[in-house]
Amino acid sequence: MSVHRKRGVVASRKRLEKAMVEAGFKTQIALAKAIAKQEESTTVPKDLVSKVFRGVPVSPYNLQRVASVLGVEAYTLYQTSQESDNKKGNAGDSSSGDPIEESKLVTGVLEKAHLDTEYSTRETESDNGYSQTVSSSEFHSTEYLPQKNFFWIFIVSSFGLGLFFSVTYLLPEFIKSDEPLNLLDDPSFEHYSAILTVNDSMLSFADATAKAIDSDLVALTILGEKASKTAPLQLLQRYRADAVLEIVTQSEGRFWSIALVAWTNKGSTTLWNTSLSSGQFNLYMTDIANEVAKVVSLFFKQEAITINPKFGFNVSNEALAFYLEGRAKLDTTYQDEQAIHAQSRFSAAIRRDKDFAQAYAGLCEALILESWAGNEKIVLEDASKACSHALELAPSSPYVLAANLALFRSTASLKSALSMMKKALQNAKYNSAQMLYEIAFLKFEYSKENSEKALLLNEIELLSSKIISTYPAFWRIHHLLSLVDFHNGDISSAMNHIDAATHINRNVLLLTNLGTLLFCQGDIPEAKSRYQEAIQFFPSSPLGHEMLGRVYFFENELHAAEKSIKWSISLSDENNIHQTWGNLADVYRHMEQLATAKTYYQKALDIIHQDELLGLRSIEMDIYRLYYEISMLTSTERLSKIESHNKNLEELYAATQSHLSPATAIRIAVIGFLLRNDAVAKSSLNTAVSSCPVFWKSPDIVKLSNELKITMQ
Repeated sequence: MSVHRKRGVVASRKRLEKAMVEAGFKTQIALAKAIAKQEESTTVPKDLVSKVFRGVPVSPYNLQRVASVLGVEAYTLYQTSQESDNKKGNAGDSSSGDPIEESKLVTGVLEKAHLDTEYSTRETESDNGYSQTVSSSEFHSTEYLPQKNFFWIFIVSSFGLGLFFSVTYLLPEFIKSDEPLNLLDDPSFEHYSAILTVNDSMLSFADATAKAIDSDLVALTILGEKASKTAPLQLLQRYRADAVLEIVTQSEGRFWSIALVAWTNKGSTTLWNTSLSSGQFNLYMTDIANEVAKVVSLFFKQEAITINPKFGFNVSNEALAFYLEGRAKLDTTYQDEQAIHAQSRFSAAIRRDKDFAQAYAGLCEALILESWAGNEKIVLEDASKACSHALELAPSSPYVLAANLALFRSTASLKSALSMMKKALQNAKYNSAQMLYEIAFLKFEYSKENSEKALLLNEIELLSSKIISTYPAFWRIHHLLSLVDFHNGDISSAMNHIDAATHINRNVLLLTNLGTLLFCQGDIPEAKSRYQEAIQFFPSSPLGHEMLGRVYFFENELHAAEKSIKWSISLSDENNIHQTWGNLADVYRHMEQLATAKTYYQKALDIIHQDELLGLRSIEMDIYRLYYEISMLTSTERLSKIESHNKNLEELYAATQSHLSPATAIRIAVIGFLLRNDAVAKSSLNTAVSSCPVFWKSPDIVKLSNELKITMQ
């Protein structure tokens, strides 16, 4: 009867026990607890320690976990050939007796480097960045050198679980040896053989890479079998190659990680890795293949891999895995707990590679999203530190530039943000959807107060078309286009863009904005339905509750409005955006609880002052400030200051004109009516209802028209 032979690293019990004594451990359970403590894990790996001591094959990564706590190098714990032979001699009839099966057994150097076929995604421990020097003493394949003029070109393909969704081999730690490693014994030898393994879905990239590799230097071997069923070190022995080059991929959402791993008969090292969106990969595949080919050439020439990468990240594979997860979470979230999860992933990547520029950029973006939920000053300061450090490390990375553009748009003046935009366009190594989106968003903000509005909107349209055609799964550009259409009064087109974005990624922002568009058209029941859907699917977000409260206010259901808005505040920091407190104050004013209303108007004003200290002052903010100040006054107080307030109103109105959002325009209309400035009031009201006809029924407008006998026509 045949016996299933497990692959992996086998440890020497004698060496383990010696290392335990020297490290001060008396029991295996004490060792297991120490591993858990070092890894900050609540799970004690008792089973792992037991397997290692019983001589059960484990992955190199798992043996490294044990060795790390014992304070020794992992390779010093490997079972020797003599120990292995002794064990085989006592194994009785464990051999299958099948000569074909026996010929497949890994012998010689492979006894020191068996591979475990059950790696988990978290066991990706090759920390060799590709800026390293690959010296003449590091890689060796002297026993199986090819003939000088012998040249093959094949590609190994392997079926994974789907398009880039599985990793053929996650990268074990480089296996060390006391023996010198030397790629060539004969310095005059100029040709090398290599096997290229790749997921079947990456065949086009593998083909492009193979074509770019110098055929006079490297011969690539094609095998007619699935590489996923054969370990790289087995391929080396079976086909007498100098190296196996493995293209390892993993995907999260629309983002991929790609690594090039080189295997020799003594272990592996990562030569190059990166993470990018599927759209970027498809757009730049040839350029990426050429970059990888250059790295391969330097590896075989035994020269330092010091090229300045356009796409490569030069980080550990473990850091890259955390980054990939964080980037995918950030890509699909908006102001919810996913932003916090993204922060934890980027922070984990940074802990493993302190110079990982793109991880700092991701952390910056995630912090910007969190800042909208409250505690803005502290969070934005942290975001600024992360973005600045990323820019120092990688000033031409599109990921880094996009994060800094987002930060400038959130914290700096529009002029400073536009200056940053010009630098980004000049410095970027290549384009990304996020960077182009941030540029388009800045142009949109600039168009609100620029006389060349039509020209800017045309530029936004061209940029958006480019993003959609190249990066079709990028939902944020559809959302931006909906904002542009809404600002221009085209609600129908805005709803189409929201619908397109929702099909890509249904999130709380899209659902609430869809509700707002329906509300603007006067479809109150459908608007409430969208807000309730947002609450149902995203219960921890304040947005759905806040907007539902506004609808209740319009329906004069004041107690329901009070409850919803207060619930929204409870889900965010109390120093949230000022409009939330202003909306709550409006509710109490209509309840005729003027003292309470005044308290909340003052809270809104306090937040505006805080925002100003952050450098966030804008004309729209000044309009809200005047609205809160006027709303707090009694009729007598208001009339006594009508002249000075009217001057302020006229200046603000002249500065904004047609650039007002409907929500801001309706505030100016209310201020105008309260100050008896009917001209400004009616003009602003017309601006508001041109985008949102429902504002004809605004409780303030209805109340003032009745009290002041104003004709709205």
